[in-house]
Amino acid sequence: VHGKFSKVVRLQGQLGGSFLFKMMIGVPTAFTTEHHEQTAAAAGKNFKDLFYKCFDSHRNDIHFYYAETAILLWNGTVAADNQARISDFLIKSLPSTRHEIHTVESQPIQPGGALHSPLCNIMVVVHGSVQYGSEQVARNFQQTFILCPMAVGTGEAKLKIVHDCFRLIG
Repeated sequence: VHGKFSKVVRLQGQLGGSFLFKMMIGVPTAFTTEHHEQTAAAAGKNFKDLFYKCFDSHRNDIHFYYAETAILLWNGTVAADNQARISDFLIKSLPSTRHEIHTVESQPIQPGGALHSPLCNIMVVVHGSVQYGSEQVARNFQQTFILCPMAVGTGEAKLKIVHDCFRLIG
């Protein structure tokens, strides 16, 4: 491959943001992961910006970020096991929020694996603090996402959350 991508796919964020996801299609098994790592880092940052903006300001639209069969773990417990239940949980069970993100780390997950995807999935780990409702003190959290590009049309894909693991720290 040596720096060439066979297809470039535009991923659209729900709040007007977009970024490119470079799909490695028909790539021989002997290729470097440098391109996957660069793509994952950019995608993770953009995802973080769009997701938490939606979570804090437009939570009724949060379901757009999740795959139909996504799973949400909340403080060690399965809170919801599909897109509709995740949306209900996040909208109906939580007060208003204000997130402040301290760090975001993104890593590619090579094609195949447990998700059986032909595309490169992305793991995004976020550390930050969140204020719930009228609480005066922010609480630290870690949230880990597995994002999977899902085709939405010819030459396009959207990153969707397939696994979301949220935990308050301390």
